[in-house]
Parts: sequence; structure tokens; C-alpha cells
Amino acid sequence: MPEIVVAGHICLDIVPGIATAAELLPGRLFEVGPAAVSVGGAVGNTGIALARLGAEAGLWARIGEDSFGDLLSETLASTGVISLIQRVPG
Repeated sequence: MPEIVVAGHICLDIVPGIATAAELLPGRLFEVGPAAVSVGGAVGNTGIALARLGAEAGLWARIGEDSFGDLLSETLASTGVISLIQRVPG
């Protein structure tokens, strides 16, 4: 069992690569680069930070049984946290 458990909201952050400063106006279309994917939310950010600081951190949250949940699980597996994540049907 981990020494610290972080429970609550976890999500997958998908951030588009924007090369230049775009003036965001309604109805305008901008070309963006590849998207960067990372773990987000209070549970993800806090748990990963604790693991990087050397704590044995467990993350307790629910994620969907879909492609985004799969990607989130794969991303979490490489962070050194103990996953207490529960998969639920979406």
C-alpha cells in the first residue's frame, strides 16, 4: 500500500501545438501542429509530483473504458506512481 494516496479528479490533457501567436477570433480556422498528451487534473499532477519527489504515491480515481482511458493508463504506467485507478464503462 502506498504511503500517500491522492484521490479525486484525473484527466488526459491534450494540448495542440501552436507555432505562432494566433489571434483567436470567432469563426477563424488555424492550422496547428501535433498534439502533446499528458496526465492532468489534481490527482494526476499531485501524484506525479509526489513520485518525482521520492514519495510512494498512489492515485485513486475513475476513468472510462475507452481509448482516452487506455491512453491515460499507458501514460500513467511510465510515471512511477501506484495506480489505484478504477475503469468504468462510459
